[in-house]
Amino acid sequence: MKEVFCSGHAVKVTSTAPGSKVWFLPYHPVRHPMKPSKIHLVYDAAARFKGTAINDILLKGPDLTTQLLAVLLRFRERRIGVTADIAKMFYQVLVRESDCTMFRFLWCKPGTEDPIQEFQMTVHIFGAVSSPTVCSFALQRLEKDAPEHLKEAARRIRSSFYVDNLLSSFDEVDEGVSISQKLVELLK
Repeated sequence: MKEVFCSGHAVKVTSTAPGSKVWFLPYHPVRHPMKPSKIHLVYDAAARFKGTAINDILLKGPDLTTQLLAVLLRFRERRIGVTADIAKMFYQVLVRESDCTMFRFLWCKPGTEDPIQEFQMTVHIFGAVSSPTVCSFALQRLEKDAPEHLKEAARRIRSSFYVDNLLSSFDEVDEGVSISQKLVELLK
């Protein structure tokens, strides 16, 4: 939780505007079997309250994911392969401020008698039905809005990304390094 709070991915709720819609998400920790020291918080957007889940309210949107087969075939076209991953992709895309109230949760510091406090996410969460489309749209928008000196690298976004994973190939090492560096610059 410390990382979520320190990074600004969640903020303490200090007030709620009158008439705001509010939703509280249950969550639980999950340990990766290959990384036992790393704990991920999973928010349950499918949990129901009075017969409704936040996922029932959110719009799923269209599938903007590039076809995996197309990405794999393009990856095999050239001799130099490059792979990369956007770390915590959903956490890279902000939720509109007025919608953050729909991503609230309760928390108190473990091992203390501190009172339970309200927090809300400022970024998209894994498990929300809208997150994949919103984050794919943000990535494609980044391609569209790229400055001229990064346009060549930006074209790789639509053709070489499968969700948050880049699979691209090049004829020359220098070309791969150059495009990769430009993609990193673009994605920061």
